[in-house]
Amino acid sequence: MVNQLTIVLGILLPQVINYLIAKPVVRGEALFDSWNTQMDWRWMFWSEGLPAFLFFLLLFVVPESPKWLSTKGKYDQSKKILLKIGAQHYTYAETHAVGNTLTLTEEGSNYALFRGKTPRILLISDLDLILKNCLYTI
Repeated sequence: MVNQLTIVLGILLPQVINYLIAKPVVRGEALFDSWNTQMDWRWMFWSEGLPAFLFFLLLFVVPESPKWLSTKGKYDQSKKILLKIGAQHYTYAETHAVGNTLTLTEEGSNYALFRGKTPRILLISDLDLILKNCLYTI
């Protein structure tokens, strides 16, 4: 839920800022000579580029995923990161949750999707979508 909200706000905020940066073009004025065409696009670009660059720099501060570290067998690093996030009981609970997830992932695999009638159904539905798309574009 929080991830969806941050994505939507990350898309909406630059649009609102770009709307505030843009100036109306006066009727009768050549669009090529307007401030929007000459300078505004630069401000709009950097209003979106600067936060993206800041986000990129801050990614180096974010620790690796404890679940990913556990899948790679780096349990000590995983526990250290979990201890930074929460208390000892939190680390214990999350370590067991990740362990349970890993055992479930090993027992059941995604290859079950490609057994039985499922591949045939997927192929038929994909061909149906492709043909509909081709026929509508003709």
